[in-house]
Amino acid sequence: MLSARTLPSRYFTPQEANELIPTIRAFLLKIHEHTRTLLRIERELDALGPVPAREALLIQREERERGQTHLLERIEALGAELVDPLELGRVRFPAMRNGEPVWLLWNLGEAKVESWTPMGGQLFGPRPLAGTVPVRWEWRN
Repeated sequence: MLSARTLPSRYFTPQEANELIPTIRAFLLKIHEHTRTLLRIERELDALGPVPAREALLIQREERERGQTHLLERIEALGAELVDPLELGRVRFPAMRNGEPVWLLWNLGEAKVESWTPMGGQLFGPRPLAGTVPVRWEWRN
């Protein structure tokens, strides 16, 4: 995953990030499905104790975990980062706003990227993408 100390391999404009949302939305919905299944499996494992059915559940859990990892890797390969898979389904995209590195933010359920926040700190929380001040978005690929 990306971190504030790691330089992104690319920067997105809001338009470029929005073009990836349908693909990322599909991945994220599948991750949510895997997560729900994993939680169910964990509850069943806790209730079963040491019985033969436990082995089948352990295999299912391993398959779902591999599926989740694969989907997360696909999101990262696009240049984005899944930040909060369970609650908001928040994905962030590295961007350059007026020469400063920022994160473009998208949450599952939103039609498009609607906010941004500075990289390296969440001091003021997400800020709306649209504003009255002209903004220069840069891309570097």
